[in-house]
Formats: sequence, structure tokens, C-alpha cells
Amino acid sequence: MELRDDASRTYSTLMECLTPFARKKLLKEYVDRAKINVPHIYLAQLLDEGYVDFVLTVNFDNLLLRALALFNNFPAVYDMAVLKDTNLSNFKEKSVIYLHGQYHEPWLLHSDKELEKAKQALPPLLYSINNQRPWVFLGYSGEDPVFDEIIKLGYFSQGLYWVTPQQLQHQC
Repeated sequence: MELRDDASRTYSTLMECLTPFARKKLLKEYVDRAKINVPHIYLAQLLDEGYVDFVLTVNFDNLLLRALALFNNFPAVYDMAVLKDTNLSNFKEKSVIYLHGQYHEPWLLHSDKELEKAKQALPPLLYSINNQRPWVFLGYSGEDPVFDEIIKLGYFSQGLYWVTPQQLQHQC
């Protein structure tokens, strides 16, 4: 695959240039060095104390799960990359949902084609958890197909809060 201009250099198109093995190796190097930080602990505490019902993440790492373990909290974990049944009525509250997969799983969603699987399962998930809950986005750029599905929800009756990566860095 040839990348001609900066506009075509998205995460998805760059990852398509790598083999699945090379992608996994690259991610493993980053995940192995990653450390829990203050936002992970804050989010873990919010989930632990019942202020947050679900955490949906586009990250591949286990940092939030490690932060939750500090509170002796081991939530249900769902992985949309390997989920075959998208019946979401069985999803437990206070759970963590990986939208693009977990780095140790065999399937990770990187390319636009791979993300189509999650994109099809995403609307029922988003609609099922949208009722009477505020939405908080932490460190999410919104530069992937997940964002397209989020904006289709249209209205967030309990509010929507967006905390950018820069704001998170500034606070820590």
C-alpha cells in the first residue's frame, strides 16, 4: 500500500501496511512499557463506586483493569473483536468493553476493513447504554469509525463531557 499524502496517513492505513505479526509486536512493546496513571485510577474509582456503568475503550492495553485491581475490583470484560453474539442484554453493568480488541487476544481491529465488524455491532451497544446516563470521553480523539456511530445517537439527555488527551496531561 502506498501512502501519497499526509491526509492518507491515518492510524488505520498505516497499520494496514504491517502484517498482523508486526502489529502485535509493535503494540506489545508499547503495552509492556505502559504504566497506570492518575486518570486510570480516577476512572477505576468512578466505576468502583457506581458513578460509571460501562467503560468503552478503543485502547488495547489493560491499564484500566490494572487500576481496578487496586480497588480489588475485577469487572466483566467484553471484547468486541472476538464477540460472536452481539446480544447486549447480557452485558453486566460496571463492565469494561474493548471496542477494538485487547492486545493479548488473537484478533485486533486496526484497518477500516477490520473495524467494519465492530461498526456493525456498535449501534445496538451504544443505544442500549445511552438511556439516562451522562457520557464522558477521556483521552479519545474521535478519529475512528466509533465516533461516526456515537454522533448518530444525536442527543445525550444527561450530558456529554469530553476530556482531551491534552487536558488529561495537564491535570496529572
